[in-house]
Amino acid sequence: MPAALGAVLALALWAVPARPALGHAMDLFGYVSVDEQGTVVARLVDVYGGLVEGQRVELYARPQGGRAGAPVVMEEIAPGTYRGRAEPPRPGPYEVVIDLALGGDLHRITVPVEPGVAVPEQYLTMEQVEPLLSWTRVLFLAAAVVLAGGTVVAWRRRPAGPEPASGTETAGGGVTE
Repeated sequence: MPAALGAVLALALWAVPARPALGHAMDLFGYVSVDEQGTVVARLVDVYGGLVEGQRVELYARPQGGRAGAPVVMEEIAPGTYRGRAEPPRPGPYEVVIDLALGGDLHRITVPVEPGVAVPEQYLTMEQVEPLLSWTRVLFLAAAVVLAGGTVVAWRRRPAGPEPASGTETAGGGVTE
């Protein structure tokens, strides 16, 4: 039974969203501004102040807390500076989301925007987005399945009757002298 409880706990931990390591989550930054028409300008830098040049940077707008439509690829107008236009999916406040895939990781900046109101340049940290099924989670899930399967097999192979008394112990629970 403890192994089954461990398997349930392992599955519960697998379902919890993973948080990136603090040092790895803060390795890219952006200076982002949005004008009244929804044109977004982002200057992307690394932790050492170097410009992030020649990358595919995607931009999309989504209702606050909602789903986004198709992304727009931002054009690089200067080294490390990207520009694109965010089209809000419906009237009302929305979020501008900038995605950068770099080194196998997805980095994201999210900026809340009111339609028709300019957002002055802000210095923002790019958060690292964890994939839904990372290798660590897949291996963790596989270990939980093996643990649960082993528990079921062990319980089925257990003898049905009482355990036989050994030669050194009595049925009353002591040691014979």
